[in-house]
Amino acid sequence: MLPELKDVLPILLVVITASLGLVSYVWQERVKHNTALNERRQALYEQLIRNLVDLLVARPGVERSKFISEIEKGWLFASDEVLYAVYNYLAIYDNLCCPNPQKGVLSVEEVLPKVRSDAKTRQELGESIAAIFLAMRKDVRSDTRVSPKWTRKHFQIYQWGVLAEIINPEEDTASNPTLHCLHC
Repeated sequence: MLPELKDVLPILLVVITASLGLVSYVWQERVKHNTALNERRQALYEQLIRNLVDLLVARPGVERSKFISEIEKGWLFASDEVLYAVYNYLAIYDNLCCPNPQKGVLSVEEVLPKVRSDAKTRQELGESIAAIFLAMRKDVRSDTRVSPKWTRKHFQIYQWGVLAEIINPEEDTASNPTLHCLHC
C-alpha cells in the first residue's frame, strides 16, 4: 500500500519549502558573517596603514617599537600577501633608518630629508606601500581588477602630508616645492 501522490504532495511541499528556507537562511548568515569579517578586516587594515606611515616619522626607541609592535599584530588578521608586502616595506624602512648598523639608527630628522630629496627612496617606499594596498584590496574585495603594474605606475608618495616640512606661515607657500606633488 503505497500512499497516493495527493496524500504525499502536501508533506513534500512542506519539506521542500523548509529545505529552501534553511538553505536561504544559511546563505544569508554566511553573507552577513563574511560582510562583517571584511568590514572588521578593513578597519584593521586602515589602522595598519596608519601605523606604517606613522612609523616613518616615529622617533627611535620606544615610539618606533610601539608602532612595530602594532604592525606585527597583522599576523593575527592579514592575508599572506599582505604580510609579505608589509615585511617588504619594513625591510625598506630598516635600510632607510639604519643604513650602517655600526653607526646606529638614524633619527627622524635624518630619515625624512632623505625621503624628501631622494626620488629612488620615495619610489621604493611608494612601490612597497602600493603592494600593501593592492594586497589589502584583494583580501577585502575579491572582485578587484587593479593590477600590480597599474598600481606601481599610479601610486606615488607626495611631498605633502607626512613628508611636508614645517614652514613659516609668512612664507609664500606657492614657491615652496615641498607643498606640491611629485608631478608638479
